[in-house]
Order: sequence, then C-alpha cells, then structure tokens
Amino acid sequence: MPKAILLVLAVLLAIVWSGAVLAQDQSAVEFNRLIQELNRQQKSMAMTAFIDRAETGLLDFIKKYPATESTGSARLTLGQLYMSLGRYADALDHLGKYEAADYPKKKKEEMMVGYVTGNCYLAMEKFDEAEASFKKLAGSGGDAQFQAQVTRTLQQIGILRKLTIGSPAIDFETRDIEGKALKLSDYRGKVVLIDFWATWCAPCRKEMPNVKKVYSQYHKKGFDIIGISLDNDRGSLDSYIKDNGMAWRQIFDGKGWQSELAGRYAVSSIPATFLLDRQGKIRYKNLHGEELSKSVAKLLSE
Repeated sequence: MPKAILLVLAVLLAIVWSGAVLAQDQSAVEFNRLIQELNRQQKSMAMTAFIDRAETGLLDFIKKYPATESTGSARLTLGQLYMSLGRYADALDHLGKYEAADYPKKKKEEMMVGYVTGNCYLAMEKFDEAEASFKKLAGSGGDAQFQAQVTRTLQQIGILRKLTIGSPAIDFETRDIEGKALKLSDYRGKVVLIDFWATWCAPCRKEMPNVKKVYSQYHKKGFDIIGISLDNDRGSLDSYIKDNGMAWRQIFDGKGWQSELAGRYAVSSIPATFLLDRQGKIRYKNLHGEELSKSVAKLLSE
C-alpha cells in the first residue's frame, strides 16, 4: 500500500477508535481534537510538512499524557505512521510500549497493534517474529474480513521466506499478452525487474515514466523488465501500454488480485518490484526513482 494512503488510514483509524468526543477526561478530549486537526491538515499540507506535524503532535501528546487510554491510541497511530515511512524500529518501539503499558486499552486497538507489529516484522524479513504476531491474532476476534486477512498473511509467510534478498527468484513459465511463451529462467544473464502493477494504480502510473527511462537507458546493456499486470480489463491494459510506449513484455491473466503470479510472489500491494541480478537472485525490492537507476547500473557492472 502506498505510504501516503497508509498515513491517511492511520489518522482515520485513530478517529474511528478514539470514540465520540466525551468529556470523560481531558486526554481523550485533546486526543480527539489533535486527530481531527491532523485529518483536516493532511488535505491541504505538503506531505513532508504534514508528516512532521503529525509526528510532533503525537509525541507531544504522549509526553503530556504518558498513561491514559488515549496514550495507547497515540502510540498506535505513531506506529502506523512510522511503518508507512519504513521506520520500522521506531514503529516497533511505540507498539512495544503500548503492549507493555498497564493503562486501559481498547480491544480493536490491541488487535491492530499486533497486526501492525507483524507487518513491521514482515517488512524487516523477520519471519519468525512476524509469524508469532499473526498467530496471536488468529481467532482472537475482529470481523470476518480481519481474520481472513490474518489467515492469508500467515499463508504468505511461507512464500516470503523464499523471497528474501539474496535468494533465487521463484521461477515461472507462462505466456505474455501476445501469446508468446515466457519463462523467467530464460532471462538468466540479464538484470531483470519483475514489476507487479496495474493501470488503475496511481502510484504505478506515477512511477512509470521513471521505469521507462531506466529501460531506455539500460536495455541494450543487458537490462530487461517483465511486467505483471493486475488489471481485470484487457482493453484498458492494451490502451495504456500503447499510449505510454511500454516496450517490455507483459503478463496478464485478468484475475486482478487473484493473479496466480501475484499469489506466487505473495504480492499484497502494488507497485511491487523485484530486481534480479544476472544469476536470477533477488538483490533489491520495491525500488523507485533514482534508486532504481542506481541499482540497475550497479548490477550491470558486476
């Protein structure tokens, strides 16, 4: 999930779970006021400024109210914020302090703390810790959708263990949109970007000019891309590829999130990318912007 969306979700979840603005104690009133203010500001402020404002506001609130129910809400919101920014150690610090504290806690928040904690460990490729977190959540409550997501994540962990940096990419054999056979292992000797994307994905579209630039710059030097579309409509895909001059091969099965290859690579958000070296090993994941160009150049030079 894109960072900006995660950030908005963090704020919205905090609003939902903080409850109605009841004058039960001053901390609850002030926390609701802070969250409502942040929810307004995120619509008008630049993202960097808003992130700074959210972090400062939440940290100041925790300092002022170190041991109330709303303190737990603030720590959870900070944990979500830091996770969305890739600051996993900071996220785990606040989530751990939430779990260790003895102030009153809300059941939904306790469950989300476990969920965010598990996802932080997944992002850090600490799979034993992630599995333990999600196993605690299995059968612990929540609605059917939440429990279904926990079950799916537990199933994906076994796949993710095989997709760590330095591991061989999972081979696959299929056909591209032109009906031609495509096998990942046939790309050995090239630096390859496996790109899970969709035409309806705004962050994918935003990144596409950069992907095209890197392809144009390095394709003749041994770089290639395999696009795996999670679109449902073939017409939209064909039009987008033509309009944007995407010269690399594309895979499409029309199943969207149920795509067989998305399941094989445990893809749960897009864009999701895996950059492989000439030996077919995963060397980088989810690179964007200049980092993609630099990493491709580095692998081509090896």
